[in-house]
Amino acid sequence: MKPTHLNCLFCLLPALLISIASPRMAAADPREESDPLAAAEKHEEDPAIAEPGDERLGGKRLADGTLQLTLADCLRIAFEKHPDARRARIAVTRATADAKSIRGAYGPTLQADGTLMVWHDELVADFGGLDAEIEATTPPSPESQFDLWVLQQFVGLSNLMDAFGGASDMVLRKRLTYGVTLRLTQPLTPLYQVYQGYKARRSQVRQAEHHVATKQADIALQVVTAYYAVLQAQAYGIIAASAVEQIEAHLTRVRSFYEQGVVGKNELLKVKVELANAQKYVIEAESSLAVARANLAVQMGLDASEALTSAPDDPSDDLPVVSVTIEEARREALGRRTELLEIAAGMMAAEHGARAGWWDLVPQLVLLAQYDHVGGQGRLAQADSFFAGLALSWEVWDWGRKYHAARAGDLQVEEIRLQRERVEQLLQLDIADKYHRLRSAEKSFRVAQVSIEQAEEALRIERERFSVQAATTTEVLDAEANLTRARANRVNAYYGYMLARAELRRAMGLPLLADEE
Repeated sequence: MKPTHLNCLFCLLPALLISIASPRMAAADPREESDPLAAAEKHEEDPAIAEPGDERLGGKRLADGTLQLTLADCLRIAFEKHPDARRARIAVTRATADAKSIRGAYGPTLQADGTLMVWHDELVADFGGLDAEIEATTPPSPESQFDLWVLQQFVGLSNLMDAFGGASDMVLRKRLTYGVTLRLTQPLTPLYQVYQGYKARRSQVRQAEHHVATKQADIALQVVTAYYAVLQAQAYGIIAASAVEQIEAHLTRVRSFYEQGVVGKNELLKVKVELANAQKYVIEAESSLAVARANLAVQMGLDASEALTSAPDDPSDDLPVVSVTIEEARREALGRRTELLEIAAGMMAAEHGARAGWWDLVPQLVLLAQYDHVGGQGRLAQADSFFAGLALSWEVWDWGRKYHAARAGDLQVEEIRLQRERVEQLLQLDIADKYHRLRSAEKSFRVAQVSIEQAEEALRIERERFSVQAATTTEVLDAEANLTRARANRVNAYYGYMLARAELRRAMGLPLLADEE
């Protein structure tokens, strides 16, 4: 076997694992509510090596301290602990609080104001002996109608001052004054705007709720991708270890032939070099597995130092059947994708906002009621007063400001409608991409299954030929490399199919676990 054979195969393992661990097709795909793939049904733990799991996370604690989790466990933890999922849930609570704040504008508002003033001095009415002047200037008898009117005024003023105890010491404002005002306001015509605003906020609440499902679907696919990357890394490690075992077994035969003088030393050295390369790939596979496990923890919203691993899986099993047609997948997506529901809720909110904008053009009628109580204002001030009535306000001319604002609201609705139309087009393209990728991975797996059978038979033949010296060491190593490559191709095709299946289910708006439909 040439050293370049295993080198070409295993040097691709880190790149393959990184590509699988990274979120795929994350560009403009809307997301739906999600959970793991139905393949989690196949992931069975080995109770012989497991202990009770972590109380915080669940799962089962293995003998080496690693926490073994199923795909369902990983998604449950991610939905609970991932910062993006928690932030989306907070957005729902915030939107609900905003809606309740708008609803409070339906009823009347009661406002209370109070004042307490300390002045530098009292304000006193000082007329400076006006009584005597009035008496001195009062004509003895009226000679005309005008003189009679003047006399009546002076007599009235004198009586008024007598009522207040004299004009020279009448207090108009004390040094300490206070006042209390209670104002009740009930909107009338603005109630329609309040109603439209409340409906708009309720639509935003539904939009936030759909976004939670969208964000969970996004997180779920990232977790599924990372989970399968761990399984794939584990499978690569098994393949690499199997390659080492094959080469070690062949080295034993070659060493026996060398001691018998059947083969030369160069044949023995070839096998030893190839064994060293295979052992290096085992080390690289272990490193890639550690990275994949750390990535899984991060995608779940945990610290990368969490010692996690996936439940065992066998990539040689047959593939789960996906019998849906592409047309059925498109119909499911148009009816289930939460991105479309998000847009629909946003468009509804915009419609209510536009209606409120147009109503802003009409006169605003408000019911008012007010009670005032003052103290320290002297005898001329009224201590208690009350009024109730209607207040009408209308901006007759504002240079078209409100009109154009309402018009902008209508245009926003049309903008969102076109956005939805475009998302539906991209969604159908996304379905086509995921569907054909799934079918391609399915065919690749079938081919890889057949190639393994052929590679195993070819290796058996080469070993028999080598035992009778009809084949060289290089030919046996080539056959072993072909079998290793075929097994790696089957692993790639298997997890490629499982991931494509998860992506298709998410694109259709279905939960990633079939038992949660």
